[in-house]
Formats: sequence, structure tokens, C-alpha cells
Amino acid sequence: MNDSKSYKKNSNDTLLLKKIYQKKSLLRIIRRSGIKRISKSVYIELNSIIKKFLLKIIKDTLIVCIYNHRKIITASDIIFSLKRNGQNIYG
Repeated sequence: MNDSKSYKKNSNDTLLLKKIYQKKSLLRIIRRSGIKRISKSVYIELNSIIKKFLLKIIKDTLIVCIYNHRKIITASDIIFSLKRNGQNIYG
């Protein structure tokens, strides 16, 4: 019976990956950039772009951890993977 519960958790995790950002949070980011109105299809496109970016960063971070024989991801691993993909973080 425990297997069925863990299976349900995994299926819920995949549902969360399909829709990363909610409509309200995307709308807040869009409003801060100065855009007044957007179409509904923009939300779907933004979710797919954000998902691709996050998966690429997570993949690179995991490669760094595996190479260093560690099981814990540190902030420096994420910063390194962001620099590798052309996104520098200062501060």
C-alpha cells in the first residue's frame, strides 16, 4: 500500500512541472516590465520557456555535483551552471 501512495506523490510532482508559474505571478512580472495587456497564449509560451531554462540549469548543476562526488547541491554549483549558460550573478 505504501507503494501506491509514493506513486501518487510522483504523479503530482510531474503535474507541478507542467505548470511552473501561476498566471498571477507571471502577470506581476509582466506588469513590472511595463506591459499593459497580453494574450492567453503568452502564458503557455512563458511557462515552456521558463521550464526549459530551469531544466537546463538543474541538469548542469547535477553534472557539477556528480563530477565533484557530492550529493548536496551548493549555491556555488548553481552559480557555476548559470555562468556556464551565460547568466552571470553579481553580489
